[in-house]
Amino acid sequence: MEVLKNEGGLNNHDAYALASNDVLELLCNSLAVPRRHTTVIRDIWSLQLQFLKRTQKSVQRAMEHTKFRAGFDLLAMRAEIEGGETVDLATWWHEYQFSNDTQRQNLMNALPNQPKRKYHRRKHSGSSKKAIHE
Repeated sequence: MEVLKNEGGLNNHDAYALASNDVLELLCNSLAVPRRHTTVIRDIWSLQLQFLKRTQKSVQRAMEHTKFRAGFDLLAMRAEIEGGETVDLATWWHEYQFSNDTQRQNLMNALPNQPKRKYHRRKHSGSSKKAIHE
């Protein structure tokens, strides 16, 4: 994924999608895997990226996902293997899913502030409002 991201100039989501497509293509070339299974696999893998985004809206969206538990289980297995930041991430999600509303808000408040995206409005080029007075 990192190679795709760096060399292709892709964002995380696109690089992840291409990498997962490559892996599933190799799998399907070796085995006859029904689409209903590859769809579930893609959902669970895509949750791995959603787990990284911990804003109020994205956390709620991840928790409501039908494959949340399977995605979390994969995150927990990754944490055991990878260690490091993945352990912290898995711990945070474990605490969050078993917390009440007050505890959840405290967990959200404890996160470092992420800078908000700045959107710039485009200025209209040209002179559409020029009036000719005679």
